Amino acid sequence: MPYPSVDIKVRPPVTGFAPTRADIALFVGLVGRRPGPLPADIDRLLQQSDFTGIGPFARDPETVEALLDIPVPIESWDMFDALFAWDERPVESGSVEQIPCRLGLAVRSFFEEGGAKAYIVRTGDPLPLLSEIEDEEAAKETYRQLISWTNTAPPDDADQRVPLMSGFDNKGSPPSVHDPATWTGAAHVLGVDDAAMLILPDLPDLVSGPAKIVPISFDPDDIDEQFRDCAPTIPGVDTQERQAFRSYSAPRLSLTAYGFWARAIRQILTMMHGSGGAAHRRDVMLISSLPLPDLDDAEIPQDAQNWPLSLLTKPLEGFDEATLLDENLAGSARLQLCYPWVTTSASQTQPENVEGGEGLLAGAIARTSLTRGAFSSSTGPLLSEIQSTLPMLATSDIQKGAPGSTYDWLGAGLSLIGRKFGEFRCLSDATSSSTAAWQAGPVSRTMAVILRNAREIGQSHFFGISGPESWAALKKEMDALLYALWQAGALNGANPAAAYDVQCDRTTMTQYDIDNGRLIARISFTPAQMVERINVALTLGNRGQS
Repeated sequence: MPYPSVDIKVRPPVTGFAPTRADIALFVGLVGRRPGPLPADIDRLLQQSDFTGIGPFARDPETVEALLDIPVPIESWDMFDALFAWDERPVESGSVEQIPCRLGLAVRSFFEEGGAKAYIVRTGDPLPLLSEIEDEEAAKETYRQLISWTNTAPPDDADQRVPLMSGFDNKGSPPSVHDPATWTGAAHVLGVDDAAMLILPDLPDLVSGPAKIVPISFDPDDIDEQFRDCAPTIPGVDTQERQAFRSYSAPRLSLTAYGFWARAIRQILTMMHGSGGAAHRRDVMLISSLPLPDLDDAEIPQDAQNWPLSLLTKPLEGFDEATLLDENLAGSARLQLCYPWVTTSASQTQPENVEGGEGLLAGAIARTSLTRGAFSSSTGPLLSEIQSTLPMLATSDIQKGAPGSTYDWLGAGLSLIGRKFGEFRCLSDATSSSTAAWQAGPVSRTMAVILRNAREIGQSHFFGISGPESWAALKKEMDALLYALWQAGALNGANPAAAYDVQCDRTTMTQYDIDNGRLIARISFTPAQMVERINVALTLGNRGQS
């Protein structure tokens, strides 16, 4: 008789927010809720939060119990696994065959790669992998409907869901930065102060629609058949039937669908910009996987899978000949696109055996931020057990740039995952910006750290009297912040004067600004990775926000 064993899993305590951290990710998407009561620490946290009661964030008890549309702080994979049924996405409606959902895989990769804390906003249960609807366009619409819907045409189970991005494609009401009651789905990033990254792993699936069954083709070898005797049966042991697994297509986009996806990306970035309101989140990076191309679409360049710059820099009809990486679509210093897709031990049952790399990239950024600082590059060996990538990028494809653009190699606009020195690594840490000075991911994260700290400094000075004394105090605190960044190696310069400059006086403010409660500090700094100087004006007003 074997000895009984005890499996002990240590769950870290749920801690308060830390608004100056740069490693915390906010995941928004489709995942089930495990049955059973909430753990005591999560229940206590929710009871103390704004999601119970009568405030703008208040939810009814059933919604709170279902963890629907609530940012739930998670500090370990075991904690996530205990709360969310991430491995219970049905292959077909009513089917017992289940696979992991996209959000669950991304969160798993995040923690495996070194992430320490995340928030999970559940928007509902994942849809089945395959659709019962025979009409392909109608089936796609059932998926895209979960991004946003109108009151006149909601999903059948709308009482158990919230839109991923309310107001997208003129469907529903867009969130208002002035009204927290409108913050649902991805808009919760406006209220989660310590979130530094936003991740929506389901977006490629919802844009692409249900998976397609890939027909199995078998070409037998042209040799004579040879038969051998079967192995003798063992008495008392029944023979087992071999399980045949169908092959499904990963989410792949046509050129038209890429335009739809890029518009969704732009809406998220615009929402986080928060123009005209205090609740902007220009300090948050959007991390996304670049969807795979549908090579059956005649408009897709045939080399797009291995060299996606041919797709990303292709002029689009219906968008005034803009490209996907145009600043009005998916080109931004606050967006990092991860490519290619990866095969891991957990993705073996996924379509084409792959998952998006956004969780891996976010985890690598979090680990780097915690160990070496947010201003450090996340390039280097990955901790996760990656088995292969789709596609496997050739060196010639990686080194090839797009003529007439600032993307002089594939890793200039994409955060690449590939094999080097016999191991899988993050090959580049880049944003999708077309401006060379903002293409390095660490530069944007350095800017985010400054913005996040400026918000804290601004809130501490906002209710004081605006005058030379408060201006000098603000300048002193900003100087201290930038000096610490310079000492840590985030800023380039032989001395502090060469690395940065802070001004906060009557040269940065007019009398009108002073009379209307605006406190404006102007800073300039030179990031360590760049040789160009970046000038930024920080306006401290509107409840002390920067």
